Amino acid sequence: MRIGIDVGPLAAPAGGIPRYVEQLVTSLAALEGLHDLVLCGAVDRALAPPAVRPLAWDRRELPFQRWVKQLHPVGAGRLDLFHATNYLPPLALRAPTVLTVHDLSVHLFPESHGFTRRLRHRLLPAMCRRAARVIADSLNTKRDLVRCYGLPEEQIDVVYLAAGEEFRPVRNETERERVRLRYRVPERFVLYVGSLDPRKNLGALIAAQARLRRAGCPLPLVLGGVGPARHVEQLCEAARAQGLVPGETLLLPGHVDDADLPALYSLCELFVYPSLYEGFGLPPLEAMACGAPVLVPDNSAFSELYRGTPLLFDLDDPDALTDAMAAVLGDRERRQQLAEQGRKRAFARTWESVAAETAACYERALARA
Repeated sequence: MRIGIDVGPLAAPAGGIPRYVEQLVTSLAALEGLHDLVLCGAVDRALAPPAVRPLAWDRRELPFQRWVKQLHPVGAGRLDLFHATNYLPPLALRAPTVLTVHDLSVHLFPESHGFTRRLRHRLLPAMCRRAARVIADSLNTKRDLVRCYGLPEEQIDVVYLAAGEEFRPVRNETERERVRLRYRVPERFVLYVGSLDPRKNLGALIAAQARLRRAGCPLPLVLGGVGPARHVEQLCEAARAQGLVPGETLLLPGHVDDADLPALYSLCELFVYPSLYEGFGLPPLEAMACGAPVLVPDNSAFSELYRGTPLLFDLDDPDALTDAMAAVLGDRERRQQLAEQGRKRAFARTWESVAAETAACYERALARA
């Protein structure tokens, strides 16, 4: 059997979906007994050498490659199964498909996405119904697929993600100082890393940080990542109105390289991810793996993943985020307890488990074909 896997997301420089694809392919390649893998996508990016099998990979670029591959994976040849790792499979492919849906943010929060992406995602309900199996990153996304698109529950497999082995506490002072200087962060700071778009609800984090500073907490807020220029400027305006100074008490270092994330997570006093909605949310888990104390809202996938833990705060309570941050930043022992609980959760699952459960999904799809 030949299984095609869309590795097109690896063309992006960083982000949760490229990391999902890279970790999944590398771990699938190490599984014994799996069918032959064919990587579909003209991507100039190396992967870790597979432990068991070589990977067939067609990287040819053709005119209008982006649109051609939406019809059929170029150069893949005959496939027995195709895994669309980033929502949409090729439209003209005859082989059965497994379709990963990371979240329904385009459907639920369209204002956070551009016109082209919103237009393409209009195909998603039909593609989900046509797929042999659908993989959701969380039970929350599975419920959204059932509620919003009417998919039968038995068609959807929930496969939780994991933090990669590279996400571990960085204690080497040379590496820590290199990253500190590169991103110009101080000795102590509060951190967010991810896209700077409206769905991430960073205005709430800025407001909470401003209240903490007025209460005597001097730590600056670092927002790592990029987003729409207009929204980033709105965040800066909101910060100024509340007494934070961009470049001083609000730091915007821009894009953070994947290789620098473990050290940056290890350096922060607290990692906060105040998103309105997530299908899984890799950055908080990766920050936990690096030993950072983490706070996330009690909503969407986070309610499911971290139920019953002190990591959660109530986003509907305007004071909850400020109170939670103050409690962590003002108590060293609490920070250590939160970090230890986070590490245990982060280490409880591996990408080998993700690959094995994904391979089992392939088998169910092939059995149906």
